Formats: sequence, C-alpha cells, structure tokens
Amino acid sequence: MSTPRHPIHIGPATFYQGNARSQAEWEEAVKQLLNEGQAFLAYDLAQMGLHQFTDSLKLKQTAARALDKTGALEEAQKILEPLLKIAPDEETIGLLGRVYKDLWKRSGNPDDARCSLDTYRRGFEATGGYYTGINAAAMEWLVGDKEI
Repeated sequence: MSTPRHPIHIGPATFYQGNARSQAEWEEAVKQLLNEGQAFLAYDLAQMGLHQFTDSLKLKQTAARALDKTGALEEAQKILEPLLKIAPDEETIGLLGRVYKDLWKRSGNPDDARCSLDTYRRGFEATGGYYTGINAAAMEWLVGDKEI
C-alpha cells in the first residue's frame, strides 16, 4: 500500500509530499525553487523534506542557502556550523564563509570579516576548490591580509 500524496503548491507547479518522492526529487525541487528566487518557499520545502530524509546534506545546505538569501544569517549559521563538523566539503565551507561575509557586510564588524576569510582559507587549503580559493583571495584583499 502506497503512502498518499499531499500536494504542496509551489507557484504554478505542484509538488506532492509523501514517501512516493525520492530524496533526489526533494533536493531537486528545493534547488529549483531557490534558482527561481523563491528562497522562502525553498526553505519551507527543505524543512518538509528533512522530516523524511533527516540526513540529506543537500537539503540542509540548500535550507541554509535559502536562509542566507532571505537575510536570516544567524539561522543559516546555526545550520552550517554543526554541519561543517560532519560534512567539511567545499559546499558547506563555502556557504559558511558566505554567511560570515554577509554578516560582516551587515554589521561592519571586522571579526565577521576575519571569520569569513579564515573559513574560505581553511576551505581552500582542505579542498583546493576554486570557489573557496577565489573568495579567500578576495577577503584577504578586503581585510588587508596579504599572506597567501
């Protein structure tokens, strides 16, 4: 016996919640909403998906990205800091570096700029990824730290 599907209306589309949807389908639907600029809906759908797929790294990362886009930076930080301990990949590190950068842009606090730089730098050293490397270099220039 299959689980009944319950419609979730997402703009002009409908996504059906229930066991019949795979983790990949949840992740894709959330990503699509975020790409369409629907950060609030993306966050809500990610939270719904996490009820079913509690260990989904992509749903957690996308929820944090959606929170960042809505300006809920501290909430994004609350997701990413613990996530970094279990998933120290470039995506998680880059998202956390972005949150710190956005906190700095909002507050002007140099400690937030330093956290962003340190996070990006740590990410680049760990992964060698372009995103964290470029952002580490940019933050070094903005912060005035010329050691590379």
